[in-house]
Amino acid sequence: MPADRFNKNNQQKDGLTGACKTCIAQNRKGYDKKYNAGAKARRSRRKYYYSARGQATKRAYRQKYTLTEEQREKYRAAARLHEKEPKYKDRQHRYRQSPKGKQHKANSDLRYRKTPNGRFAKRKIELKRKHQIAASDCTLTRKEWEQIKDRFGQRCAYCKRTAVRLEMDHVTPLSKGGAHTANNIVPACRTCNAKKGNRELPIAVPSG
Repeated sequence: MPADRFNKNNQQKDGLTGACKTCIAQNRKGYDKKYNAGAKARRSRRKYYYSARGQATKRAYRQKYTLTEEQREKYRAAARLHEKEPKYKDRQHRYRQSPKGKQHKANSDLRYRKTPNGRFAKRKIELKRKHQIAASDCTLTRKEWEQIKDRFGQRCAYCKRTAVRLEMDHVTPLSKGGAHTANNIVPACRTCNAKKGNRELPIAVPSG
């Protein structure tokens, strides 16, 4: 039977489970049908969980498997040592650059932005940006911004993509003394704007 029909199990010599995925699914389905299906089984489990015997079992389990502070520090030290290995760093870099890693990062950032700390951080960045623009030479108008986008053909100045939301990007960053004027603004997509950061990159500005 092909190896792709088995789940991974690093504790086995061949790195695979003893049963195939189909057998595991069938066994799980039979177990659920016998023990988890029906209101009677759920009531029985709930009754046992809140009973004195069930609570005693839970406490014994926690006492047996909960790590002590000395064990936690031992595992932390091993993890820190492992993270310094070039092989681990390379694997982490490949994962972050993969579509799955990027999607995981986007979902994680989205969840953080919905938290109180995330909303506070976003507001803090917006206020800082607002103060930077106010402290600089600010003469850009809405009409000039539309003209700049038309001059670039409604494209990102870096990746040249169309059909994306364009943001104002300062060629000379505000943090380095740049002005909020028409000759210092180019359209950029969100990805390129974030990647550029506060660097100064050469840009071919279309004439006209």
